[in-house]
Amino acid sequence: MSARLSAPLLLLAAAMAAASSLAGLSGGASSAGLWSRAKDLSARGRDAEALPLVRALLAGTPDEPVLLLEEAKLLYATGDSAGAAASAERVLLLSAHPTEACPLLGNAYHRMGDPGRALAAHRRCAKLDPRDPVMAFHYANALEGYGRFEAASRIYAGIWASSPGLAGAGISLARVLLRQGRAAEAARLGAEVFRHHPGLAGALVVEGQALAALGKPGPARRRLEAAVRLAPAHPDVQRQLARLLWDSGERAAAAEAYARLAALAPGDAEAAERSRLP
Repeated sequence: MSARLSAPLLLLAAAMAAASSLAGLSGGASSAGLWSRAKDLSARGRDAEALPLVRALLAGTPDEPVLLLEEAKLLYATGDSAGAAASAERVLLLSAHPTEACPLLGNAYHRMGDPGRALAAHRRCAKLDPRDPVMAFHYANALEGYGRFEAASRIYAGIWASSPGLAGAGISLARVLLRQGRAAEAARLGAEVFRHHPGLAGALVVEGQALAALGKPGPARRRLEAAVRLAPAHPDVQRQLARLLWDSGERAAAAEAYARLAALAPGDAEAAERSRLP
């Protein structure tokens, strides 16, 4: 086995270590029981009920990274972004595997409406392990979200060049190129990603969007129809085809596509409005 454990194995090892340390506390059986109950509640989406149990455990071991990480996740899930960020910051300081707090830390700052700290957090996470393309991807995604397209495209391009197995980096790079007005490059890259990952609807979607931007509605429609066939239950894929048909003036076909979208996403305002022909 590689000397570098995968992230899931690291998390499993950390959780096992935490359970072991909890069992060794005074009243260890009850501590382990609290942990088990908290994890069960969280797994069932009852985060608000799990939180006080984790905090009871933290009262006895306030510097336990696994408990702090669990607290951060529960706080984030229950809407306390500031609390989640504070707990995640402590994980970064105390954990032997600090990237476990990523991308939650940056996402928490984003929810707080603090772009500066959000980007800084994602950048810090990327620097914790420069060899980890997933951390770099989260940073690039944050940069894109804040309109820093040039910086995001450089990171996406680096990931795609070194890790072509990460199709999301290629699709994201094509999307940014399209947003920068570089539709021809975006179309070529979407096609390239699809060659590497046949069956990936997202690659066809971005290629179709780029072809539409190049004034090629026919090829664009064929790509998007193929994407819908690959991912018939994905609302956004259906939405892109519906929008292309609408913008091309094919209102009857667009209404049918929007009706399918309405079935996939009940209550969607765009689908409800455009699925009805005048």
